[in-house]
Amino acid sequence: MVNKDIHSKLRWEFAPMQALEFEAGYSRQGNLYAGDTQNTNTSTLVKSMYGKETNRLYRQTYGVTWTGGWDNGVTSNSYAQYEHTRNSRMDEGLAGGTEGIFSSSEFSDIDLADVLLHSEVNIPFTLGVDQNLTLGTEWNQQRMKDGVSTTQALSYGTIDGVSATGRSPYSSAEIFSLFTEDNMALTDSTMLTPALRFDHHSIVGNNWSPSLNLSQELTDDWTLKLGIARAYKAPNLYQFEPELYSLQQRSRLLRQ
Repeated sequence: MVNKDIHSKLRWEFAPMQALEFEAGYSRQGNLYAGDTQNTNTSTLVKSMYGKETNRLYRQTYGVTWTGGWDNGVTSNSYAQYEHTRNSRMDEGLAGGTEGIFSSSEFSDIDLADVLLHSEVNIPFTLGVDQNLTLGTEWNQQRMKDGVSTTQALSYGTIDGVSATGRSPYSSAEIFSLFTEDNMALTDSTMLTPALRFDHHSIVGNNWSPSLNLSQELTDDWTLKLGIARAYKAPNLYQFEPELYSLQQRSRLLRQ
């Protein structure tokens, strides 16, 4: 693997406790073929690619972040990020005995564009005990053009509502989130942190993720931490390709 990266960051403190950061980055990862295939490596084309570049991953990232603080102790953190990933790899077979084997020396691309908007505010206050409340929201949009893994024709079966050929290479999804967390100092050495996150995925639907954590300082060197949570991670479009199908087990048609 050969990896090349360049990243830059510019920070501007335009007022007391107020700052803007601008970031940009570019990376290229080239993967050298080690000879692995799913079924066979007897193909002349496969053997000719040993030690050569068969997969290239290009990534461009841009971001702007605003961090703010005020005399009353309130702080905020807001940012916008854009990431474009191009996965360029040699064409491979998609079904049966040819699955995973290079089918030509041509390269095909899968493009993923990801936009993320995030904003949160931290509010210190006292209500019985000292607390620091975090309130935030997030919006994420992913768009993908995959004209590679969606090309398998449905020649051994049918699926209601799905075209046998010429399926769209375009897919997209959006996630809208709200979250809150409250750090409660029960004593000088005891911190209780309840939290709740709500996610709405345009395909998967709604999800609630509650959590409760307790931190207890035992000595200057030892701290006991306990917690319980319901974890959730939304699938990205690589994992949730609606037009991806495969042929397996003697040409049985499967929807991925």
